[in-house]
Amino acid sequence: MVVKGYVPNSITYNLVIRGLCHRGEMERAMEFMGRMKDDGCEPNVQTYNLVIRYFCDEGEIDKALDLFQKMTSGDCLPNLDTYNILISAMFVRKKSDDLLVAGNLLIEMVDRGFVPRKFTFNWVLNGLLLTGNQGFAKEILRLHSRCGRLTRQIKL
Repeated sequence: MVVKGYVPNSITYNLVIRGLCHRGEMERAMEFMGRMKDDGCEPNVQTYNLVIRYFCDEGEIDKALDLFQKMTSGDCLPNLDTYNILISAMFVRKKSDDLLVAGNLLIEMVDRGFVPRKFTFNWVLNGLLLTGNQGFAKEILRLHSRCGRLTRQIKL
């Protein structure tokens, strides 16, 4: 493609990166993300979501969180899907610390103006309660009430 004078765009790169991720070649996928920048084509939210999702699917949640941090510190802002991918991944290892991360992601999500689905709120809330994080669960419950998605009759 490049030999013939065509310049790849983000769609082309995303297709290649998706293929590499699907084959489990995450390091090569990351190299292509770097190559995108070298070619003047910045990775977009779809690129990041794609790689973050595959890292999570491979059980590399720490790498997914590192990429998320890189994403948010750059020019690309996460979207609702980005947060949902990461929050879902926090329940895979079933660690109390991961559920705290899920709660913090939920708070950040709302702070950025996204309105999570009721399912997401309940999932995080239940996970926090089951792992003994009642204080943080109350904070999530207050956040949920602020979003107008929960009746005020629920008490912990």
